[in-house]
Amino acid sequence: MHGVSGPSEGSKPVQNAGIDSAAVGRKLGEARAHARVGDLLAARLVCAEIVLAHKPLLCSDPALLTATTESLVHARSWHLLEHLLLSALGRTVRFAVVPESVSEEPAHLIRRTDARDHVIYVASASLFTHPEADVLIEQWSRTLTDSSRPTRRSPRTRPARHNG
Repeated sequence: MHGVSGPSEGSKPVQNAGIDSAAVGRKLGEARAHARVGDLLAARLVCAEIVLAHKPLLCSDPALLTATTESLVHARSWHLLEHLLLSALGRTVRFAVVPESVSEEPAHLIRRTDARDHVIYVASASLFTHPEADVLIEQWSRTLTDSSRPTRRSPRTRPARHNG
């Protein structure tokens, strides 16, 4: 089973109002544990507490931001995740979950669509019951928080000109 991870080993904990990143990492593990047993409300409450109380810490620690993103995905707390990514990375990202399909393959569990001013991710509900869910969500979380990635792909055509 995929273990709960906090900040990367060897990284120095960041102090924020008396709370270090290791303590926040333990709370994130608690949120994921709630989500794994199906208690999404408890998972969301723990995630909300973390994001609202420690947003500056999360925004300054890439490993902790990724771990928080992973917990928010497990908790299916999409609106809070959208707000965190906007605060931390300046990206407008939207999420949607679609019903399960028996023909889904892991490569199609998460789809990205680039819109003019934001990115949309559509995840299949089967992502959360997939045998490799923890690994897939961890990889997706790293992709979402990779600050070197552009907010959206370059458009293939020029924007329409407005006469006026």
